[in-house]
Amino acid sequence: MLTKFVTIGIIYAISFLGYNPSDFLNILPTQIKSALEQNVSTSTNSQTNTQTNSNTNLKEQATTSVTIPKEIRPTQKTQPKKGEATSSQNTTENIPPKIIVSAEQIKIPKTNLATSSTTTSPAITQNITSQTSGNLLSNSSTVDQKISAAVVNIYCQAIRGSQIEIVVGSAVQIDPSGVYLTNAHVAMYVMLSDTEPSGTVSCFIREGEPAKKIYEAKSIYVPSAWIYSHTNAFKIGTELTGTGEKDYALVKRGNSNPNLNSSDFPAEWSAPLAQNIPLKGENITLVGYPVFDKSTITSALYLLNIPSTVLNSFNLNSLSNALLDSGSTRMAQVGSSGGGAFDSNGNLFGIMDASINNTPGELPSERIIGINYIKNDILRDTGKSFESFLTNANSESENFIKNSAPALSKVLISNQ
Repeated sequence: MLTKFVTIGIIYAISFLGYNPSDFLNILPTQIKSALEQNVSTSTNSQTNTQTNSNTNLKEQATTSVTIPKEIRPTQKTQPKKGEATSSQNTTENIPPKIIVSAEQIKIPKTNLATSSTTTSPAITQNITSQTSGNLLSNSSTVDQKISAAVVNIYCQAIRGSQIEIVVGSAVQIDPSGVYLTNAHVAMYVMLSDTEPSGTVSCFIREGEPAKKIYEAKSIYVPSAWIYSHTNAFKIGTELTGTGEKDYALVKRGNSNPNLNSSDFPAEWSAPLAQNIPLKGENITLVGYPVFDKSTITSALYLLNIPSTVLNSFNLNSLSNALLDSGSTRMAQVGSSGGGAFDSNGNLFGIMDASINNTPGELPSERIIGINYIKNDILRDTGKSFESFLTNANSESENFIKNSAPALSKVLISNQ
């Protein structure tokens, strides 16, 4: 017992003076030395265990998430969501809420369709190049003649049980090889015609006045993001809405109608793309195939070329003048979707997307998707320039129909 008290006293004394007790073991008597070794060892182990437990707790704290109460969280500025449309600097108006976008749709009994001489789909076999030589519009033609020759009608029919759904829209030729710019809500039917069983959905490019079937229509590109945000677009009765974001697509002419002679092919023109977007108040021209009377769709649909102005413009994805609204116009009808918006020099600066209701008693305005936005968006989504789709239209079409269109069509079919 005495040895224990002596040992403890020695340890405290040595530690008080700032020395390590283990350094004095060799000069102490054997009995005290043994007791001191045992106490030093115990003290050291205790310190080690304490440090180990401390490290373990720190590790546990580092891997445990801590929820900060809402009332003491730092305040963050709310940023616009990616893709959110905002009013551009040259206007003080806010962008309107989502608007209704739709191609013209009608349903008629199969029996009525079969008896109509204008609705029987001919076999599409002949090559297009043999039918178009000499039918390009002359460079001496007026601007109005050129832009009118650049706009075509997209005509699709889809079997819906005992009925056939007729869908029409417009498109603009932007390359002499036969590439057209239109809306995704129009081109989705062209995509379905490329992927679904033969005869289920069929689409044609119609030209002239009245519009008549000239070519088979084939898809080149439809933004997948538009399809996935409008999965019920193929469902009868669906009222599609949107701001115009990603509602664009590229289609191309396929084989020509073998029932036509060379003289039956209207003169064509490929619209040059505008380098600058018209500003608010500037004069523009809208060209398309609006439907004023559903009875005219199959055999008496005519082109409309009408002057207008830029009423408003909006930003999208930090790009100014990405979306524009025209002044009140008779063009704001179903069927004009995908038609062209041209500047005073006949350059295509955008395509029409949807009509916007104004003050009661006034004609609607037309929402326009700017070509600058389309070019930027297709580059961002695909990594390819807009121009490359024109240069490689055939290979891009084959690649899209083989690799992308089947999955996108499945989304639409499964939600109809």
